[in-house]
Amino acid sequence: MTSLIELIVVFVLILVALRRKINLGATLAGAAFLLLFLSAVPLTKSLKIAISTFGDPANLDLMANIVCITILGNVLSYTGQLNRLVRSTQALFKEPRLVSVVLPALVGILPMPGGALFSAPLVETSRTSPNTEGDVLAFINYWFRHIWEYFLPLYPGVLLASSISGLSLFWIIIHHLPFSFLAILGGWLVARKMEVESPPDPPDDASFYEIVQPFIPLVPPILGIFLGIPVWAGGLAGMVLALALSKLPLSQVIPAMLKKFPWLIMIDVAGILVFKTALTQGGVLQPVIDFMISREMPVILLGLGLAFFIALISGLSSAFVGISFPLVLPLLSAFPLEQVFPLLYVGGYLGIIFSPTHLCLILSCRYFKTDIEKVYRLLLWPSILVFSWGVIWYFIY
Repeated sequence: MTSLIELIVVFVLILVALRRKINLGATLAGAAFLLLFLSAVPLTKSLKIAISTFGDPANLDLMANIVCITILGNVLSYTGQLNRLVRSTQALFKEPRLVSVVLPALVGILPMPGGALFSAPLVETSRTSPNTEGDVLAFINYWFRHIWEYFLPLYPGVLLASSISGLSLFWIIIHHLPFSFLAILGGWLVARKMEVESPPDPPDDASFYEIVQPFIPLVPPILGIFLGIPVWAGGLAGMVLALALSKLPLSQVIPAMLKKFPWLIMIDVAGILVFKTALTQGGVLQPVIDFMISREMPVILLGLGLAFFIALISGLSSAFVGISFPLVLPLLSAFPLEQVFPLLYVGGYLGIIFSPTHLCLILSCRYFKTDIEKVYRLLLWPSILVFSWGVIWYFIY
């Protein structure tokens, strides 16, 4: 019980700090040390845990991804290729607001760490009016990047869920597709709030190459995922292609790369990684999990609560699947697995969506200079709509 209270208090302190606009990276780093202190982890060990964050190859890879994706976005913006890319998309989708949601959805088909920074400049460039609020743009960038993660087997969480549950990928794809349909519907209801000013019509006589050319620098980082090449390497290759296609003078290459580099975002990422390392290596979660399992409460509510809580704290789909499912599925053995699995998965995934440590949410809010609570308000009703399918399936099975 004490561990649960401590975790809730720290979580509330994080939200208060965000509301008071205290730097997120510093807030989460401080929260990590507070959690370790409350868990009776010695200071020297806490420092070693924090330092180990930056020796983890996966964390270094993530930070490299974000740096290289950011530089690629800077080059595309500086050279005007982002504008041409949006114009090319407008040639395919005539509805202006549809262009803004299609771009992050296309980027989101592939699980790209830090990919919110990849799609954010596209959403910014495609905005239908300068009067559109930053929270709406952040929502669009964040929500539509994640509409596929309920069923698409390119995402590790889906693969891990199939492996742990024993359900086939085909079964999960078919039964989780409604989540994505409802996510698109719910997201569009928010996206319709975008103000629209009549954009110039794309040229009718544009050749196929003129439409496709702006997308070429995006191919290396996307193709690299299929080939197992690091995203940062694909980002660098895309940057070289963008510079070559733009024929930018050598004297302008460095300004194009670094003019708008978001140093504060890198501090945020470092804080997030330290916080998650403290959760996984500091033994913070296990006492909370043990306490929740020991409570006499309906097992379906216990399962949902565990999945949602672990997801909310960690901000990682692989964490909520990998930690909660092995604990929860045996507790739900009285129910047919096919009946409870969609409900359990979506319950946990909504914890990911609302997690203040979810990197994509933080990056989107930071990029569009908006507060996280404003985006939370926009996320609420679309999330309830998505969750409804899990409830419906549970009762009609």
